[in-house]
Amino acid sequence: MVASEVYRKLDHMLHYMFPNNCYNEMLIKLNVFDLKCEQNDNLIVLLSYRRFAADCSSLVLSRLLGLAVTAGSLMLFVPQIIKIQVARSGAGISLPSQLLGLLSCFATAAYSYASNFVFSQWGDSLFVAIQMAIIIMQILYFSTFSAYAFAFLAFCWAVTFAVIGNYIPFAVLAALQAVTIPLVVVSKFLQIHANFHDGSTGQLSLISVGLQFGGCIARVFTSVKETGDALVIGMYVISTIMNGIILAQIFWYWNADAKKQKKHYSAFRGTLLGMGRISALTRRFSLRFLEYWKNIGSDYKAVCIDIISDSKKKPLKSAAIGAALAALAYAYKTNPNERDMLNTLTERRQAMVLLPNSIHNAESDRALTSRTLYLNQHRLEHIDCYFFSLALRRPHDKHVQVYHSQDPNLRNSWWRDLWGSIVDVGAFGRWYYLNRSFENYDINEDEFIEHTNDSTS
Repeated sequence: MVASEVYRKLDHMLHYMFPNNCYNEMLIKLNVFDLKCEQNDNLIVLLSYRRFAADCSSLVLSRLLGLAVTAGSLMLFVPQIIKIQVARSGAGISLPSQLLGLLSCFATAAYSYASNFVFSQWGDSLFVAIQMAIIIMQILYFSTFSAYAFAFLAFCWAVTFAVIGNYIPFAVLAALQAVTIPLVVVSKFLQIHANFHDGSTGQLSLISVGLQFGGCIARVFTSVKETGDALVIGMYVISTIMNGIILAQIFWYWNADAKKQKKHYSAFRGTLLGMGRISALTRRFSLRFLEYWKNIGSDYKAVCIDIISDSKKKPLKSAAIGAALAALAYAYKTNPNERDMLNTLTERRQAMVLLPNSIHNAESDRALTSRTLYLNQHRLEHIDCYFFSLALRRPHDKHVQVYHSQDPNLRNSWWRDLWGSIVDVGAFGRWYYLNRSFENYDINEDEFIEHTNDSTS
């Protein structure tokens, strides 16, 4: 059972990395190189040359780059989050800057989700947006505006549901995506102007800027291959240009920075200085590279030490936080998906078929009939909220553009539709409303009422 599940997940992952026909051609048929024949004067010349299948190779490369960028974004701001939590202060972090960054990442993720782009194309924006939202909540919570932190969480949760449920018009999401372009231009232009005015790039990290530049180039490639959307491609092209200018400024003002900042390194610097064959540029890059990763390691080490010491001082609080995280992990693991919902309906339907109609419970029949009707009408929709799921009843088939569902003057507000259209809530591997309606599915309560009336008469 475990082996089959692992095989299924591995097969799903390979199909994702080798989309369309690439899986069959490159992995099953091993048709990596093309074989071409040419006929000339009744003479067949077999031209065998090693040419990689361009379409599949570029598409697979796009998926791998997208997954790499997404994986790199998972832990981008985690040290910052832990530092704020341990220090219980968000001093020194600009709240407006975080809000603008959150808006930019949210716009990209929401627009890409609504456009049905592959997850590797916008997963990094989603994870960065989540981490930025946590940082904003921490800044508010550890300030005099702690009450606003929970209001901000509720707002983010509501907007997320609105995007998942397609309650926000696509035109609004497209406008938000378009707004991110001038935001990127303004933020990067301010940095470029500051570098030009100071004649130096100051404390800008060559590694960080280089990674941003490389990530934007990768995103341009993946956007062209995966989406073809002009807004997304334009945003990443502009980001690439602006980051490229900043990267060029770092090299242009290299000597100026060297004169202003003299960093003393211990043994490793002496070793590098003794190697006459290494140029000054390579030496400086190596030192900055080592210092960058050394600082990251020091940050994680300090955070781990603080967490351990804080856990020893407050064991009850640590146990409560650990239990909460374990509960969230268990809820995420056992969150019923759409297939589980359909399987549950099938099992309930089979259970009712095995019973005579005379002893069917009316509530169970209504629950099963209504869900089956919504499913046949393409109105039953599963919403995955990560830790729990919702089964919603759409007023119309989502594939049909009915006038009543498009006119804002006729349809209700999205939060009223959401609250009134909840059919079931799923969590911890079960659907609660459906299970509750099937507690006495083999007991016809009307029979007891009729029997009581007959006895009374």
